[in-house]
Amino acid sequence: MERFLEPKISNLYTKQLTKDKASDDVVMIMIDQKSIDKIRWPWKRKLYAEIIEYLNEYGHASVTAHDALIYSPDNDFPDSDKYFFNTIKKYDNYIGSFDAGYNLEQQNQITPEELKIINTKSALDIDFVVDKKPYIMNGILKLHPQQIKNAAALGCIVTPIDKDGIIRSAFPVINIKDKSYPMLAFAAVAKHKGIKKLYVNNKYLCSEDNCKSLKIRVNNTMYGLQMFIKWYKPIDEFSTHKTYSAIDILESYEQIKQGKKPTINPKEFENKIVIVGAAAKVKSLEDIKSTPIIDKTHAGADIQATIISNLLENQSRYEINFFQKFSIALAIVLIGAWIISTFSLSTSLIALGLLIGAYLITAAILFAKGITIQLITPVFLLLMVISAGFTFRFLIEGKKKEQIQNAMGLYISKDIMKNVVKNIDNLKLGGKRANITVLFADIRGFTSISEKLSAEEVTSILNEYFSAVEPIIRQHKGVLNKFIGDAVLAIFGEPIQDKNHALNAVLCANDIHEKIAQLQQKWIIEGKPNIEIGIAINTGDAFVGNIGSPERIEYTVIGDTVNTASRIESYNKVYKTRFLISEATYEKVSRICDVIKIREVSIRGKAKKINIYEVLRVSRDKTC
Repeated sequence: MERFLEPKISNLYTKQLTKDKASDDVVMIMIDQKSIDKIRWPWKRKLYAEIIEYLNEYGHASVTAHDALIYSPDNDFPDSDKYFFNTIKKYDNYIGSFDAGYNLEQQNQITPEELKIINTKSALDIDFVVDKKPYIMNGILKLHPQQIKNAAALGCIVTPIDKDGIIRSAFPVINIKDKSYPMLAFAAVAKHKGIKKLYVNNKYLCSEDNCKSLKIRVNNTMYGLQMFIKWYKPIDEFSTHKTYSAIDILESYEQIKQGKKPTINPKEFENKIVIVGAAAKVKSLEDIKSTPIIDKTHAGADIQATIISNLLENQSRYEINFFQKFSIALAIVLIGAWIISTFSLSTSLIALGLLIGAYLITAAILFAKGITIQLITPVFLLLMVISAGFTFRFLIEGKKKEQIQNAMGLYISKDIMKNVVKNIDNLKLGGKRANITVLFADIRGFTSISEKLSAEEVTSILNEYFSAVEPIIRQHKGVLNKFIGDAVLAIFGEPIQDKNHALNAVLCANDIHEKIAQLQQKWIIEGKPNIEIGIAINTGDAFVGNIGSPERIEYTVIGDTVNTASRIESYNKVYKTRFLISEATYEKVSRICDVIKIREVSIRGKAKKINIYEVLRVSRDKTC
């Protein structure tokens, strides 16, 4: 994440958010394609000398920084070489380039005598007020002896490249053994501002005048003093700084000497830092790099120019350290965890989305101000926390939901509870008409029994009775709708769909009687009273659904079918029976039941009498 995605997102932010223009005090003269088209490459070094003369004699440039390595003599044009080296000797604002390396063999380094000359001209006076002074190089690569001798100063052009091939930082100062040397850009700025002495603490590289001339943020890494480059808005495919073609400068120089108006007015370079480099598409000149702001075609000279602009304006980027990255990521994770654990699902999702958006916007604002924080890692960690948090929450809430269902199932039927949970999003008052079978079971003479026993004993008997009845009802696809004192109301056919609801209701009643017979033997042994029950069953249409108020809903069944079942059950007392069914029920279960027709009875509220039947025996083998 840190190595792969973060750099890519950082590149994207750089391209989209970089709006600042480079300093007008830094310009470039480039050997570009136009120059190569007019004067074939390789060029005589005298041409470089003429550019330098133009900048100093007429342009009055503050500094000329030559971004080119001159390490071998031009044997074909020795006079041109001599002219060049004599020219750079005349100007104390000319800064040449050198390359340094790790673990260089002795034969690849400059001689000790040449190193002494470079130390005299270029070694920096730096007070390292830091925990550790970095040493990253062990030698300077060979240079032309005349370059070393005649250049006023030299600067290193080593620029660190990240593992993805992108340049994002620079070493403003490198250390070789016991000496410190500036990079080319830093040497140019030091010359331009007249900086003689520096000091380094754990955060800044500063000038000795209390950082008034220079204050650039650096990280004291194991590789050296590292500054993160602040990029500028590109003006073409190669650069972000104003650029002049080398051939135009040479022609302007010749025009001035001839008394003509030059193509390029030399005042363009007055008191400016000028980088002389190359960006032509010729193999030996193709000094192009990849940076976050220009991919694959960024001129190396413009990278030096960019660092100069950073140093002039004290504008290097600040990249947070490991502790700060860890703290931000931890804070994001903790906030995310708090949101998930505190708020509802919908509120949490909204809050987390706002948190991610706010973080990315904050990162963009800070990025625009030159501060780089992690973009992807905290968001990725937050997404992991969201995933883990909601998974954990789902499991916990599922368990709590199950516990609530189990608890509520003690107050209402588990089947009704399942129906409520299934339709939780559409829970409202109302229901439907359905053809059902209603079963009423009542304890005979319960009032007189309860008068002889204590409340605790009555409760114990009722609990045992109800505990025995409920599973039998459920086993036959019935729903225990409610307990009414000592009575039981069960319905068959809703909410559990069952086309044989009348048949199952009769079988259920028969099993209840068998269970009560077993309990009676047990109660007699325990010295408890003999308990008889009466059951009545009726089949017909009824309203099934939710009734009550918006604040209190009850799932129940109402209608004439229910009232009739209740009235039929009361005839058990009249006819000294235990199990009565209506004619409507009998029509559906006649094949399994041996019955006696009692008679036509009047049901209160009904004008027409109905037949009721006493069930004597139920034959299970006839149910198929």
